[in-house]
Amino acid sequence: MIWINPDQRKLQRILWRENMDEPIKTFELSTVTYGTTSAPFLATQTLLEAKELKNQLINIFAKGGMVLHKWCGNNTELIEVSENYDFSDSSEIKVLGVYWNPKHDCFSFRVLWWRRRKIFLQKLWMLKIDWTDLLPDTINREWRQFVESLQVINDININRCIVLEQPEVIELHGFSDASQSAYGAVVYCKSITSDRKMLVHLIASKSRVAPTKQTTIPRLELCAAVLLAKLVHRVKQALKLNVTNTFLWSDSMIVLSWIRKESYQLKPFVANRIATIQEMTSSEQWRYVATEDNPADFVSEEWIL
Repeated sequence: MIWINPDQRKLQRILWRENMDEPIKTFELSTVTYGTTSAPFLATQTLLEAKELKNQLINIFAKGGMVLHKWCGNNTELIEVSENYDFSDSSEIKVLGVYWNPKHDCFSFRVLWWRRRKIFLQKLWMLKIDWTDLLPDTINREWRQFVESLQVINDININRCIVLEQPEVIELHGFSDASQSAYGAVVYCKSITSDRKMLVHLIASKSRVAPTKQTTIPRLELCAAVLLAKLVHRVKQALKLNVTNTFLWSDSMIVLSWIRKESYQLKPFVANRIATIQEMTSSEQWRYVATEDNPADFVSEEWIL
C-alpha cells in the first residue's frame, strides 16, 4: 500500500451514493490506485527506496564493525545473493519471536499454550497430588489429549493485512467472557469500503486462569471486562489507525449494569475495577451479546487450548 500526499488526494475524488434517494457523497482515495499513470512509477520507486534503506543500514552498522546478514523480503530483488552478505532464502523466518512467511505475508506461531497448562497444574494442586504420585486415570487421559492437540498450533496462520484498502469505516469489536476455570477477551477489526466490501479480522486475544479462591461468575465476568478494556486500549495505541467506532461486548447483564453506574455506588472489589473500565472506555461503547454468539467463549472455556 502506497500513500498519496494529503495535498494531492483531492485529485482522486470520487462521487458516490448507494441509490437515487441518497445525497451524493464525496470521497478521496488516500492510496495509489491501480490504472493511474503514476502507479507503475510509484511502485518501482517504493522498491528503490527499500533498496536504499537496506544499503543505508548496511553502511551504518558496518561503521560499528557489525555485518548485517540473513536478509528476507517478499521481493526477490531485495534478497538477491551477494558475495559480501548472507541472504536467507528460507520460506519462513523468525522475526521478534514470531514466524513470518514472506511469500504469503502471514504470521505463524511455534509457542506452547500456557493457559491450559496452568489450569491443569491448578487442578493437581487442588487435588493435593504430590510430585511422585501417579496421576488419576481421568487426569492422565486429559493431559495426553492436551499434548497431542498441541500439534494443531503449527497449522495456525494469521495474515499481516488486517484492513481492506481504502476503508471508509474501521471498527474495533471487543468481546469478554468468563467461566469458573478462566476468563478472557478477544478483539476484532472490521473494515468497510465505500462499495460495501467488508473484512473482519481477529487481531488480539488475552486470557487468564481464574483464581483458586472460589468467586462468583459475575466477578469473573467483571475481571474479563477489565482485561478487555486494557486490551482494546493497547490495540488502539499499537495499530495507529483512524478507528471510526469501538464496540465492547459482554454476555453478563450484571457487569453491564455495573459499568453504567458511578463507581462510588459499588462495593470496593467491583468499584475499583469499574473505575479502571470507565477510565479507558465509555459506558456507551458497551453492548450485550448472547452467550452463544460470544466469540470470547472460546478463550474462557477450560477445554479450549
